[in-house]
Amino acid sequence: MNRDWHAAHRLDARAGEDERTAWHREHAARCGCRQPPARIAALLAAERAEPTPPSPSPAPAARPAGR
Repeated sequence: MNRDWHAAHRLDARAGEDERTAWHREHAARCGCRQPPARIAALLAAERAEPTPPSPSPAPAARPAGR
């Protein structure tokens, strides 16, 4: 258990779902001493499953005239 991380990153009992999800995401990366609650674990899994939109491909280079 990373006691220093836990001491520096207290989660307010009134924290909203977004704040709780962010806390547990960071907790898994920095400490990971326990699994997140099932509801938060489902939200984190859904985040990982979301496909990232493809980046736009660059426009083709213009060809010089007369070629």
